[in-house]
Amino acid sequence: MPWSRSPLPFVIAAAVLAVPPAAWADAPVPSGSVVAVIQQANAVGSPTGKRMLDVAAPVYIGDQIQTGEIGEAQLRFRDSTKLVVGPNSNLVIDDFVYKNRGTAEDVSINAVRGTFRFIPGSSPKNAYSLKTPVAPIGVRGTEFDFSVGRNGETTLVLYEGSASLCDNSGQCV
Repeated sequence: MPWSRSPLPFVIAAAVLAVPPAAWADAPVPSGSVVAVIQQANAVGSPTGKRMLDVAAPVYIGDQIQTGEIGEAQLRFRDSTKLVVGPNSNLVIDDFVYKNRGTAEDVSINAVRGTFRFIPGSSPKNAYSLKTPVAPIGVRGTEFDFSVGRNGETTLVLYEGSASLCDNSGQCV
């Protein structure tokens, strides 16, 4: 069989080499991915704009996750943190800064409205910061559900371990 002299492999190689390595470093790194979607959930964020979430889709710092009246999204982050965003909910992934070996040094999630289940991953518990309009939630190695009502009222249901629920003035219960 004669050897093909097609220029296509050289064109592809030249195109790849034309993109400087610095541009590769600027590509956004996902903070996590979608594990499951029931009905429909969307993400709005800077790296990719508005998109419908599907299983295995990436989620990024700055993404606003939105679900409809019967929607739900289950997310898993790189440190194995699990977050379920319930129906008619809205949250923002403010920050998810990773250290080495899959742990995070700073995780900040702003729950605007809705119901959520949070199960922390392998990162130190003081790395997690969950905010609601009226109360930050301190994670203490636990599993809990919380909801944020239309007026910002926050309800916490603790399944295991401990958590602190403080108002914005610092008073904790």
